[in-house]
Amino acid sequence: MTDQANMKELGCGRLAAALCKAMGLVDGAPKSDHNKHGRYDYTSTETMIAYCRGALRQAGLCVAPVSESVENRGTPMEATTKRGDVYLREMWTFRFDFLLMHESGETHRMSRVMPAESGPGRPLDKAKAGAQSMALSYLLRDLLLIPRGEREVEVDARDDSDYLPAAPDAPQPAKPNNAGAAARLNDRLKAERVTRDRLNAYLKTIGKPPLPDDVPDDAADAFGALFFGRGGLADFRAWDKANPAEPATSPGGAKDALYERLRDECGISAEDFDAYAKASINQVVRTDSDAAQAEVWFFGDGGGVKQLADYRAWANDNLPAGDAPDDDPIPF
Repeated sequence: MTDQANMKELGCGRLAAALCKAMGLVDGAPKSDHNKHGRYDYTSTETMIAYCRGALRQAGLCVAPVSESVENRGTPMEATTKRGDVYLREMWTFRFDFLLMHESGETHRMSRVMPAESGPGRPLDKAKAGAQSMALSYLLRDLLLIPRGEREVEVDARDDSDYLPAAPDAPQPAKPNNAGAAARLNDRLKAERVTRDRLNAYLKTIGKPPLPDDVPDDAADAFGALFFGRGGLADFRAWDKANPAEPATSPGGAKDALYERLRDECGISAEDFDAYAKASINQVVRTDSDAAQAEVWFFGDGGGVKQLADYRAWANDNLPAGDAPDDDPIPF
């Protein structure tokens, strides 16, 4: 089977014959421009298009752009100009589609992929337009098999003497799905006012191992799902209420620790508290043992919210105006 018969089978015999004719009308394209950096002549994009257009027209052919699309967008990276200015370097890759048409109605679709880099003095729209022109120039040169000559066309017009390829980003290890679970668990425990000491005391009573301070993410994720998702928090609160913590002590003993807590958290002086306790339950704090019982009585129900409200009501009726407390909440 002859080449002409094979072309006819493909349905573009007249187009192929015309393309062969156009190839015979061209030779090396004229070198119209000069690269001052590399000190050589080259064929510009506009010269290549004008040179090929005549041959295509005589053969009854034409090329038209039909569509364009983004093939890839690189990760923006900081770069520095020769003057030391920092800018954001962004590399895009575009696909440009062209249609080769013959006067008989036969057509052939072709594509070229070109990079477009934005930078100082070259916004993306300008870079994209340059890439489209270069894509058409290279397509015409390849279509008509025009010799390249000693140098590449157009792209070598740039001064790339200082070009250094960007180092690839170091691969980052994939983060597990539960990354940060330990920090989230600690935040949740703090928000629920669950101290690690009380939590571990509770875990000990139910035969579970303590929760370490440096719990790994996977263990923290599993513990949080059980404790907060299956009634664990409610069980802990019930145990915590039934088993109040030992009163905190300071170097001065439980009595001093109680008065310090009353002063810092509630703004209540020792004298006013003793007067309130005597009026309410006919007791005063004389020893550390008394202080421990008083702390449970005052702070044991909801952290002291109810007793503080009762104290304020009593103080407003029994203390001088300047000594009565304000209505600020407990500053936990």
